[in-house]
Amino acid sequence: MNQPFSYCYNIRAYERGADGGVPLYQIGNYLQDIAGRHAAGLGWSIDALQQDGRSWILSRLKLEIDTPVTGNDKQLTIRTWPCGADRIYAYRAFDLQNEMGTLIGKALSYWILLDIESKRPVPMPGEIAELANHYPEPPLKPSRPRLQKPESTAHQVNFQVLPSDLDLNGHVNNSVYIRWLEDVLRKNTRSTDHVRNLDILYKTEVVENDQITVVSDHFESEPVRMAVLREGEEACIAELQ
Repeated sequence: MNQPFSYCYNIRAYERGADGGVPLYQIGNYLQDIAGRHAAGLGWSIDALQQDGRSWILSRLKLEIDTPVTGNDKQLTIRTWPCGADRIYAYRAFDLQNEMGTLIGKALSYWILLDIESKRPVPMPGEIAELANHYPEPPLKPSRPRLQKPESTAHQVNFQVLPSDLDLNGHVNNSVYIRWLEDVLRKNTRSTDHVRNLDILYKTEVVENDQITVVSDHFESEPVRMAVLREGEEACIAELQ
């Protein structure tokens, strides 16, 4: 049985929010980083895939934080490992530990292998599914319950996509969507401390200069349902609680 890939992140001042804690979007950056590190070690890096005309695309991320990362936390250790695949999706598990070694959170990501030219998913190679047989069971089991989009647009905030929002694939980085959602929450509630769980589904790409609108249900609802719209089309939907 292979051990999960582990990496310790020293939390820098510029990665913290105004309250000293680490926002969800920054944790999302850590998850993307360690996923890329491990995928490269397994021979499935984005750089290698792009030479073959393919790339990894994050389709969905489910993140559960049991204990928030506060201003007193100096380090965060994340472990990750492949935990299965089907014809379309590859699944990757994560757990998060503070510097005392206490488990404070867990996550599960869903990845699509995309043909860059056609921008269509390609079947997942059998080797990806086989990898899961050599690693522990994931803390969150792969499943695809449907997310509910906002029932109203009680709150709306507009953004323009800037060059710094883009990733290697030329579209908005996955964590930027999370930052937009958190910004709207802060703008209306002044705090995101109560947000411990995030389930976000990415539906279509957003690129530089796009005008997008973040819409949300009433923040008293549980979970809070939010969406990022590009010209009225859903780019992503999310539930936060």
